[in-house]
Amino acid sequence: MTTSGVKEVQGAWGAPLESDVTVAEVDALIHELACQSDTVLALDWCVEGRPPPIAIEGIPAYGGEDREVVAADDAEFVTRYFESHLPFVLQRTQAIQTSVAGGAWPVAVFAALAGGALVAAAGSLWFDRRRREVTLLTVRGVSPAALGLKAVLELVPALGLGAVAGVGLAYGLVSWLGPSPAVEPGAVGQAALTGVAALAAAALTTGLVVTGRIRAHHDRGRWWKCLAVTPWELLLGAATVVSYRRLGEWGVPVSRGAEVSRVDVVGLLFPVLFLLAAVAVVMRLLALALRPLRSASRTWPIALYLAIRRVARYRVAAIGLVATSAVAAGVLGYAATLNQSLDATLEAKARTFIGSDVAVGLDKDVGLPAGLAARSTEVDVYRQAWIERGGPRRQAVIVAAIDPDTFERAAFWDASFSDRSLGEIMGRLAAPPRDRTVPAVVVGTDVAATAEAGITSRGTTTRFKVEPVAAAQAFPGMKRQTPTMFVAGSALDDLGLRTAAREAWIRGDRDDTLAVLDAARVAYSEDRRLPDVVDRASFLTVSWTFGFMQSLGIAAGVLVVGGLAVYLDARRRGRLLGYAFARRMGLTRHQHRRALLVELAASVVVGCWLGLAIALVGAWVAYERIDPVPGFRPDPLLRPALAVVVALAAALLIVAGLAAALAQLRIDRDDPVEVLRAGA
Repeated sequence: MTTSGVKEVQGAWGAPLESDVTVAEVDALIHELACQSDTVLALDWCVEGRPPPIAIEGIPAYGGEDREVVAADDAEFVTRYFESHLPFVLQRTQAIQTSVAGGAWPVAVFAALAGGALVAAAGSLWFDRRRREVTLLTVRGVSPAALGLKAVLELVPALGLGAVAGVGLAYGLVSWLGPSPAVEPGAVGQAALTGVAALAAAALTTGLVVTGRIRAHHDRGRWWKCLAVTPWELLLGAATVVSYRRLGEWGVPVSRGAEVSRVDVVGLLFPVLFLLAAVAVVMRLLALALRPLRSASRTWPIALYLAIRRVARYRVAAIGLVATSAVAAGVLGYAATLNQSLDATLEAKARTFIGSDVAVGLDKDVGLPAGLAARSTEVDVYRQAWIERGGPRRQAVIVAAIDPDTFERAAFWDASFSDRSLGEIMGRLAAPPRDRTVPAVVVGTDVAATAEAGITSRGTTTRFKVEPVAAAQAFPGMKRQTPTMFVAGSALDDLGLRTAAREAWIRGDRDDTLAVLDAARVAYSEDRRLPDVVDRASFLTVSWTFGFMQSLGIAAGVLVVGGLAVYLDARRRGRLLGYAFARRMGLTRHQHRRALLVELAASVVVGCWLGLAIALVGAWVAYERIDPVPGFRPDPLLRPALAVVVALAAALLIVAGLAAALAQLRIDRDDPVEVLRAGA
């Protein structure tokens, strides 16, 4: 900038953002940096109390906190030289917030319903435990509504403690797991209000459940039986079909620029609806099977006989535990599988496009360092080629001449690419040509059993016949839009073709590989890189949504453990008295403990395994409809989260074993006479 008496000077200064800054703080900062109107542009040029390094006419240097007003004539300087990416970052972040919230709310509502179901189960078990007292109060004229209020007042301390713990746990998990440790102050207040609303809803649910159980007990449960025989599974099945079709219309879950990947709410509900529909069908079948199962258990070992009779007697609570644990484990298994499959698909698409971990172009006489030669292969690429597609029609192709002896050790390969192994395909490509017929693998187009092809080099076209030796839906190094033909380099050498672009495909870490090439002073060019295929940041919205589903699945699993504790406590009196009587009949302590283990395993363990099985089926049904980058091969890959499945299945089995041992220990310590006297 030039003024009278002042030489032209170029300078720059910057103000980096603080770490852990929130969206609201960035929004306020943007408005503070530039508040523009029709006549003036107000700026705060104080950066950490230090003045600008030069004095500009109309913007005097100063070190205070006062705000300077720049005349409209000087606003051109700010327009030309003041740059910031904050508005773009803010716009993108707000779009991510909206998209993630749109996908998180349905799953959060599902988690709230699961918590409400646990509260309802607690209220129902309160009625079962206090049935004698409730019957006595009812005979004395206490109304069902008053008894419902009594249950609420007794359970309010536990509900309030749960609400406070839930809000605190949510804050801790968000700060710990992210995606950012910074939490908006407004979000904390909203979480507190949500906790208060959840407490009110839990109290209302408890009162309604207890009141309904009392009235149903006196009415002999006629209308409850009508609800039980109604096929609600048909409605869930119809909703699942609608969600599945919407899942196919979801589109590409990728973000571009300030636009972020959208998470379709209806499509996201598919796993929950699929789980609920399948679990509902299985629960109805289990309810129908309990009666004949109880009859058949008379000849079984005593532990199985006792466990089956208890499950049949308390079938509502047991089936509820099966359903709850199935849905919790299913949501976790589905989200983990889809997240792992999405990561594997992105990795496979990128490495298939590159050919290996790294692909570099080399000159004819340049060799690789010894440290890279053992994990690399060389590929000659001919870009001016064609192949016949029936009759006179020709299809432009790119020909990749590979070395079958070294290709397998360096190229990326997945078993889903072909029904033949890479080693078998390399063996067929290595076969020498016969009558100018070259063995080949062609991807990206359909060719006849024997088709004519041609390669143009230095103005001369060399023609030869191609015999496809294997069918593959993807192949390492295939191009995005142009079909690719892979042949053995020795076969083209026999035809006299030698001029081509030379590439080296190297397996291993990209940064380490390039560092070795630079240290050896090897001249190379890298034309294909991972960001050319996919920017993983573009898929964060979808990844975060599935991660949120996983966290809610874990939370639902914690609720299942809580429900298991409530189930054991509510049946404590009847179980203790039954055990005392059975001991007189010859039942041993070890037999009763095994019966407890079978009873609990028949609820939470069977439910967990059932939910995981349904989740894997749901993921298998849905994964092909979520293609992150459809322009690149291969098609979406299914990668079951086996580690999560096995860990969860084992964890629930351990929980059931510990619960059975603790319940047996408590039964051994309790005195039946004192329990009868206390009426608890």
